[in-house]
Amino acid sequence: MLTVIMGDPLTGKSTYVKQHAKQGDIIIDLDEIARALTVTKMSHQYGLHIRQLAIIARQSVINKILSTNYRDVDIWLIHADPSPKQLQQYQMRGAKFYKCQASRAELAERLQTRAPENQAKIKQYYANKATKAYAEDY
Repeated sequence: MLTVIMGDPLTGKSTYVKQHAKQGDIIIDLDEIARALTVTKMSHQYGLHIRQLAIIARQSVINKILSTNYRDVDIWLIHADPSPKQLQQYQMRGAKFYKCQASRAELAERLQTRAPENQAKIKQYYANKATKAYAEDY
């Protein structure tokens, strides 16, 4: 079974998968792929060049999973914000979807665990999201 875990930054996607996956399951997590490509002590701290390579590697794994019928293994795909085309591909594969969410207090607490440069990026992400939501209301 393919399960796609979605959600904004800091909502607990990786934590959710770690709590629900079992031995032998396949877990596709961009941050973990990036960590495997470099030496870093923090799970979300790596350069753009590493991120780009991790995205290529993740897409290769996703393509293989979508084209192969894995019957006896559960697959957990952490994909924060899939495009409509990607959602359709996952649906055609019979995926289940789970969207992680967190309260403002949880987000603020989790933000403190991230490197300062990542904190700035995450704050900008939420600022942009709030601006976009406000614009869509009018």
